[in-house]
Amino acid sequence: MTRVIQTACIITLCLAFAPTNTLSQYFPPEFAITVPDQKFLTYAQIDNLEDTAYTTYRVGEFLVKGTTITKQLVFLNSASPQTCYAGSDSVGPDNTLAGHLKTNVFSYGQGDSLRFHRMLSVSMDCTGFSDTPPDIDPNSNSQINTDPLHAHFLLRFTGHLKDESRFVIQLVDANTDNTLYTIDSVGVSQTAGQQLAIPYGTSPLTMNRAVALPNSHAGANVYIRILPYRYGTTPYGMKLSFYASTYSLSSFCEYTMSGSNSINQPGVKSTLDSLYLARLVAHYDSVVVDSGCVLSLDGGLRLANDSLLTWFLNRYFDSVVVSSSDLSFRPRCYPSFAKNTSANNSRRGTSISRSSDAPQLNVLVSALPDGHDVKVSVSGSNCSGNTLVQVVHLTSGELVFTTTVTGSPNFSRDFEIRNLVNGPYVARISNQGMGAQMKFAINN
Repeated sequence: MTRVIQTACIITLCLAFAPTNTLSQYFPPEFAITVPDQKFLTYAQIDNLEDTAYTTYRVGEFLVKGTTITKQLVFLNSASPQTCYAGSDSVGPDNTLAGHLKTNVFSYGQGDSLRFHRMLSVSMDCTGFSDTPPDIDPNSNSQINTDPLHAHFLLRFTGHLKDESRFVIQLVDANTDNTLYTIDSVGVSQTAGQQLAIPYGTSPLTMNRAVALPNSHAGANVYIRILPYRYGTTPYGMKLSFYASTYSLSSFCEYTMSGSNSINQPGVKSTLDSLYLARLVAHYDSVVVDSGCVLSLDGGLRLANDSLLTWFLNRYFDSVVVSSSDLSFRPRCYPSFAKNTSANNSRRGTSISRSSDAPQLNVLVSALPDGHDVKVSVSGSNCSGNTLVQVVHLTSGELVFTTTVTGSPNFSRDFEIRNLVNGPYVARISNQGMGAQMKFAINN
């Protein structure tokens, strides 16, 4: 049985990337690059699954804001995205799931507010109903005409959502576990006699919320808890899972008057995947420049498909070994030339051939006193025709230097390459199908 959850996510694509964090200010991430980014962009998802209809509530991206700045990010204590929890089969508050729906402990100041993202939706599994015309419910249509955003909660058929579901965000005392304050409460009604499931509560038709925190508890150690409720006749209970997103849902998702800007529209998802990949490569290239190697992956990768994953791993690792329990990597390391590095800081690449009369090639890269200049020394023996020498900037793919060496089968040449920008490079030499290369990085 396939269930598709439809949400109205619009793409603003005003991606003004945040400056470097200061001591007192945090900038919420737009893409899941580092481990903290990935923790922040992991959302709790609660599903109330019925026979043919279901309610979904997704919540995350908690952060504390002062009057002008973001003070701290607050993380859900989530398990891995592959973990699911079954809720209570009793009606009323589901304390079983609430035990898994907590954030880390934090404190806040006078006048602070809590910002978060939450999405409430209903949908149907239309298996077996595909040839049946949808119901026409004048009462539901009248309510949608009054508030068009209610169209997001219109089901194909009448009376299929038999449970009422409600979700409450609480501020909790970390020392006593007592509820101090209700921050947010939204729910969706049953659809007895109509197609429309009526959303209710505190601004239920707004996905992105900012709520003032009570000054009476400023300075106390607190945490956030989400408490689900269920009322109705279905015996199944709710299910909790954790949704790992590649990008910030609050940046791109909101209820809209039309589904025409849905994130599921052709090209939109691929655009976001491309932006994510570009940011991911920029992050790992900076790791290479700083340390010379990507010794380990910074958390999980959320690439769109296996071919991108293969391309990414081949960029930073010489080999990837898959065992029954884990992946092991042999990093591809680049010597890093920092500013004012002496000229004897150098690395060599050498061709290896089984044939004694094949070309033997060497390339040596040395740092010059200016941190953006290098000397590339190449030599060869048993060469014929032209020998090609190239230097490529790996991030952009730009060919920053190219020349050919002609004449003698045995040669040795030096080339100075100046004003290189930061990033990883490769110097290559090739003749008669043989080649040698040396990778290096400019860090300045």
